[in-house]
Amino acid sequence: MKKVKWILLIPFSLLALPIVNLIKKRGKGETSNLDDYSMYEVGSNKDLPRGIRNNNPGNIRINPANNWQGVIPRHLNTDGAFEQFSEMAWGVRAIAVLLRGYIRRNPSMDLRAMIHKYAPMNENDSETYLKTVAKDVGQPIDRPVKEYFDDMLAQRQLLRSIIKYENGRLIAEKDIAKGIDLV
Repeated sequence: MKKVKWILLIPFSLLALPIVNLIKKRGKGETSNLDDYSMYEVGSNKDLPRGIRNNNPGNIRINPANNWQGVIPRHLNTDGAFEQFSEMAWGVRAIAVLLRGYIRRNPSMDLRAMIHKYAPMNENDSETYLKTVAKDVGQPIDRPVKEYFDDMLAQRQLLRSIIKYENGRLIAEKDIAKGIDLV
């Protein structure tokens, strides 16, 4: 009788192992192909968060003053309020360009000022946003962002944290890397 129980448990444990490994990886902030949303047409899957649906993981609003690369033309934009990009990497690039612009205009800008500018208090719980990003990046809130933004790992972590906060989930690491490379 015991042999039968073990025979039934072994196949189940073999099936569970990949799931356990995936959970372990994701707990360390790693992403998998489950975070690759490239198979969806822009704006099509209403079950996905808006930023992911729009290939705009930073939820950047439409602003006629912006001339983003990789953006869907205004007359084809199906959202109406937020930019839509042809690929996720272009949306990541837009976040990086926006943050670099903040730093260029104000080199002493700290994380608090950056998050309050990026995610205004009238639209977001900016303090929770700030605490989450500061924890994820591992930098003091009052340290000038310029001091660590040029470090590629710190930049990726900042972008990753903003994307996760904006969408409640991560995107594929390849899209973050490609977005940074496009800058």
